[in-house]
Amino acid sequence: MKVAHLTSAHSRYDTRIFRKECRSLAAAGFDVTLIVADGQGDECCEGVSIVDVGRPRGRLGRMTETVNKVYAAAVQVDADLYHFHDPEILRIAKKLNGLRKGEAKVIYDVHEDYAKDIRVKPYLPAPLGSIVASTFGLFQRHVVRNIDGVVVVTNAQVSSFQQYAKCCAVVPNFVDLSRFPERSVDFDCGRILHAGSLSEARGLHEMIRLANKLAPRGKVVLAGPLHQPAAGIEFGKAHYMGVLDEVELLKEYMRSNIGLILYKPISQYGMATAVKVYEYMAAGMPVIVPDHGDWPALMEQAKCGLVVNVDDTEQQVEAVTYLLSNPERAREMGRNGRVYALAHASWDAAFKNMTSMYQKFY
Repeated sequence: MKVAHLTSAHSRYDTRIFRKECRSLAAAGFDVTLIVADGQGDECCEGVSIVDVGRPRGRLGRMTETVNKVYAAAVQVDADLYHFHDPEILRIAKKLNGLRKGEAKVIYDVHEDYAKDIRVKPYLPAPLGSIVASTFGLFQRHVVRNIDGVVVVTNAQVSSFQQYAKCCAVVPNFVDLSRFPERSVDFDCGRILHAGSLSEARGLHEMIRLANKLAPRGKVVLAGPLHQPAAGIEFGKAHYMGVLDEVELLKEYMRSNIGLILYKPISQYGMATAVKVYEYMAAGMPVIVPDHGDWPALMEQAKCGLVVNVDDTEQQVEAVTYLLSNPERAREMGRNGRVYALAHASWDAAFKNMTSMYQKFY
């Protein structure tokens, strides 16, 4: 089966799109092309043909001109199945369905609850954000009715699509466990890691406050892309490493001893689905996570960490101090998390759900 994954907004080495889905498909014998828009040129990487349509010219250019270029590249690829990853590509989804004389299959990969996310976009004033979110929701439903299937990240998302999607598969952001060897975690000094996108909603300011309060008892390390409106921020005692490649990021996991998430209780950030929490678990680290949404239930089930109020820096310092002062208890939490990840968060199981959907079509 010839499969094309399409993105106008994500990086070519995106964890979910390239590192998990495309790379796994290629290893399983699929003919895989990834169409991206980053201006870094075409290449073949680990069995995946990467086609670059060029860097977008601003947000509006990405949603118009770049999406048109993605469609033109998709036509040239002539795939059996098109699997797209950005809501802005919805507007060309029905045209993709018309390729191969109407025989091409089209799947929409819904990474997040986009309608909720639109409501908290910093560049959309509150009333306008609600209007745009509602309009988008109606448009998304219309398109999904007319394509072949939807891939979602959580079971909770299924209820949003199952009444009008022809086919729906849950493909969680689980972990490639082969990349996380078992280890004994050292707690002689604190190295607290947050891996992933950094923004106000994702608790960037709260993590900086924690770093400033915690030093020199521990170091808060931040690794990931910096999103507006956080650009130009003063990091204080927090150590910002920028965007790391896969090898360097795995090294950081192996040298850190506490995993950190301080998402605010807005939009979809109460959903305990961030891939980083499962990666922390796989790396044998105890975790510190928010006390809202699904996070406490996950900690109760996995018994692998502590929950904190994301606005209470003192409580966060106490949580870090407890873990560093009780290394055997911290190691036990880390082992519990790894056991949970092995049993419940393996990418192999998630990948089978995706390929099972593919095989329904052919």
